[in-house]
Amino acid sequence: MRPKAKLPRNQTRRPSGKLGCTQPITKKLVRVLHERVQSGTYQGAFPSEWELAREFGVSRSSARLGVDQLVREGLLYRVPGKGTFLVPRTKARTPLLIAKGSGLFRRLIEDSMLQIRAELPHLDLQWVEPNDPKAEIITFIGSYLPSHVINLLPLDRLIRSEMPESRPRLQPLAQQAFQWRGVQYALPLGFAPMVLCFHRGLFQRAGLPEPTDHWKWHDLLDAARRLTNAMENQYGIALAPDPSLLLVFLWQRGGELQDSMTKEWRLRSPEFRAALQFYLEQSRCSPPSDDGTWRAAMRAAQQGQVAMVPHGFRSTLVMAQPDLPKPDPADWGFVQMPGEQLDATRILSEGVGIAAPCDQAEDAWHLIRILVGTAAQNSMNRTDCHLLPSNLGVRLTSADSVRALKYAESARLGWEHLPPGMMLEWKAVLRRLLDNQVSIEQAIEQFELAAVRTSNATEPGLEW
Repeated sequence: MRPKAKLPRNQTRRPSGKLGCTQPITKKLVRVLHERVQSGTYQGAFPSEWELAREFGVSRSSARLGVDQLVREGLLYRVPGKGTFLVPRTKARTPLLIAKGSGLFRRLIEDSMLQIRAELPHLDLQWVEPNDPKAEIITFIGSYLPSHVINLLPLDRLIRSEMPESRPRLQPLAQQAFQWRGVQYALPLGFAPMVLCFHRGLFQRAGLPEPTDHWKWHDLLDAARRLTNAMENQYGIALAPDPSLLLVFLWQRGGELQDSMTKEWRLRSPEFRAALQFYLEQSRCSPPSDDGTWRAAMRAAQQGQVAMVPHGFRSTLVMAQPDLPKPDPADWGFVQMPGEQLDATRILSEGVGIAAPCDQAEDAWHLIRILVGTAAQNSMNRTDCHLLPSNLGVRLTSADSVRALKYAESARLGWEHLPPGMMLEWKAVLRRLLDNQVSIEQAIEQFELAAVRTSNATEPGLEW
């Protein structure tokens, strides 16, 4: 048995549990453990927390904090049920560059870090900016997949290399959102049908019945108008210049963006005009958005000033502002998007892929598998429904998850692959329309010009 070690003078007292006393001891412990690891004192397995606590005369919590620090620094890694081990020094740590993604992606990295250190101890994960061409792991939204295809490594070979029982078990709709012409270019981390979220308390106070799955456009507009009182900062619905939402309204009206045979744009059709008019009428019941994003709408919703939000299932509170009190999930309900001639919704999804070419494809694939597994574990229904992780949104029941998915499967869906740049130009046109800078006729003309221009400006090697 190793004799009891002593920490440097003046820090030998046992911690009282308060941060002021525990922190100095933890720092000294980390320094001593650092020296021992670097000098090769430990080989293979690392002492347990109890062994360290007995040896240095500290509490187990202080020992755990010291070990946690060495794990974060990449000197140790944990294997659940087996113990803590030294990262092999014979294999140099290899940097893997990860593009900064959404909050969802960063939380998944944090949630998966212990498993990553255990299974990929030789990797040194480094964050880079989203547009950094050196990035090897890339995240993006599924509807913009085509603009990334020429920069992504096809995953089909890597997926087939897995044993059937160990392949990712993903909801088919979620997986299809990241395919392009039958090739899998990414895997989903978040997947959610767009639905209509509503604030129960605001409907009750106004004496109005809550929305149902049978609502039509006129039902939504009538409720939005009756719930809007701009003088009191109360609004019926939250909207932002979002072309994807306009696309849903177009499908609900029975229209399409392009002719299925000739591929000609159908932006002067009665269906597109009706969808645009419906969008404009709703905007008059929505809080103003100075920056043209969903941020102001979500902030108003979190403050209880908005009655309805068309957004991703359970996403309304995912985007909650950290400086405001956390909303109560019980205040919010959801129904399918009110249709008109057809049921229609859109899939909101976020995926992760590997940049091409990649010298570390096998390691990058292993990392993606860990992240997808963590996302699926965090989901409410792990195998039947791949939705946004429950720890980031409103906790609803598994029955709610399945209900939302069944609606998505039965409705007209879209992650419509549009030319790069078109969505950005359309967003600018929508904002001008909502700000009353252009008429509906002028907006349609600008939509059409943007569609033709961006369709002709395709990227090299990518056919539309």
